[in-house]
Amino acid sequence: MSNGDLFYACGIALAASAVVLSFIGLRSEKFPGRAFPLVVLWFAILVGCSTTFAVLHAKDEEKHEEPALQKANEQAVQEEGQQQPVESGQAEAPAPVIGPGEELFTGACASCHTLAAAGATGTVGPDLDTLQPDAQTVEVAIRIGGTGAGVMPPGLYSGKQAEEVAAYVAAVAGQG
Repeated sequence: MSNGDLFYACGIALAASAVVLSFIGLRSEKFPGRAFPLVVLWFAILVGCSTTFAVLHAKDEEKHEEPALQKANEQAVQEEGQQQPVESGQAEAPAPVIGPGEELFTGACASCHTLAAAGATGTVGPDLDTLQPDAQTVEVAIRIGGTGAGVMPPGLYSGKQAEEVAAYVAAVAGQG
């Protein structure tokens, strides 16, 4: 049985216990009486188990997603090594078209992250100007909820929106 299954089982037991004890309390004027310490202990155990298994389940999920994040990071490093440097005298490539990624970033990400191009000065999440992540790394972080600290909620954006935010951050990080 996985930690996720145990978390859900404890949550269901907690909810069922609350419903059952509510009905017993409505029918009996003397409830819980002398059983009060046992009722408190029962709920404390269920809450403690639910919390423990929730944390363990989150760690399991993080370990499960870690290879995908590492692969994305390795690909980014590999792609950086394959780019041709601009020689002096050559015109630099035109700046990428940013698109709606900036607005999406400002809406959900700027309060926690620093990104000068967006005017974001958040300190909860990492400074993206310093990290300068590639689009793939950003997209994975959006999907799984950061890179392991457990602060960023997963799935802030998905699909095309996640791609747009990732492309924007990759294009402007460190350019600020």
